[in-house]
Amino acid sequence: GLMESRCFKQGGVRVTAPGIDLCNHAGDKANCIVRFVSEVPKDNDDLAKKETKMKLQVSPDRFKPIEKGEEITISYGYQSNDIYFSYFGFVPFDNDNDTAVLFESVEDLSEFLKLAGEEIQSDLCRNETTDNLAARILSSTSSSSSSQSFSIASNGKIESNLSKAFDACELNQSQRAIVIQKRCHEILTNGPFVGTTVREDLRIAESEEEEEKHRVCARYRVAKKEIYAFPLKKKR
Repeated sequence: GLMESRCFKQGGVRVTAPGIDLCNHAGDKANCIVRFVSEVPKDNDDLAKKETKMKLQVSPDRFKPIEKGEEITISYGYQSNDIYFSYFGFVPFDNDNDTAVLFESVEDLSEFLKLAGEEIQSDLCRNETTDNLAARILSSTSSSSSSQSFSIASNGKIESNLSKAFDACELNQSQRAIVIQKRCHEILTNGPFVGTTVREDLRIAESEEEEEKHRVCARYRVAKKEIYAFPLKKKR
């Protein structure tokens, strides 16, 4: 929510910082960083009683002072666009950390592999039941939840839990590529983003006549479509 989007994390605890929370995100180009520093108060000689303070400092990667009138920026971390979009209401351009969900759950993935068994020429996927495939996948991943999702990242990188699921189902590189391409094509043609074309989304995202919320949504759709389209471009 709004409150959570204005918090910083320290040791698993969310901390509010009025003033600092007004700084915009600039990723690697941020001119400042936020640090948590433990210090002993000047009027206290007890070294065990330290206070944790939040400090806004000029980035150590910056070799010149911040000019008068220059905007102070920080990094909100290396996140997927889902986090930026849901918590902060914006979508950065060219986000290398963005991901796109291929399968919403273990059941979703196991059912897809079972149906694709013949096409990818996998004896295991053809002969095992969907429940047995699901059990294999679940035992291979770090999460015990059957509702965990499986994603790919920008430039076609396979996320760790999906790679482990493929290992558990004994799929080779060629079979994995077919599964990913088949799923990406399915999502692009029948999934949640079919209402607009990439060209239409780009026009909205770049138009100054559109409301900001519409431009942000369009940038989000473009980023996801580009991730899904990447494996299909490699197929060609």
